[in-house]
Amino acid sequence: ALECAEQAGVKLWSRRCLEQHWKLANYIANLPDNRWLKRALAWTAGRRRRIGRPTNTWDAQIQMYCRWRNLGEWRATAMQTEFWLTHMDSFIEFSTPK
Repeated sequence: ALECAEQAGVKLWSRRCLEQHWKLANYIANLPDNRWLKRALAWTAGRRRRIGRPTNTWDAQIQMYCRWRNLGEWRATAMQTEFWLTHMDSFIEFSTPK
């Protein structure tokens, strides 16, 4: 099935999700500072996460990838759209379990 999908040019659902996740980070980074989403992401509660809450946030995988590739803080790097998009395939490979 994977070979047929690849030959037909159909992307796996998991790959499409990771692509959209990467593009969402770029979109958020390029929002004006007065947008509520950007302000909400900059806010920190100042305490540890409660028991039962996930240990990772939506951007944890992006943060790990940027640390691994020495790209610096992801929000600053994602503002460079062309550079950011060149790393998408590498991010997908990094995020895909082997």
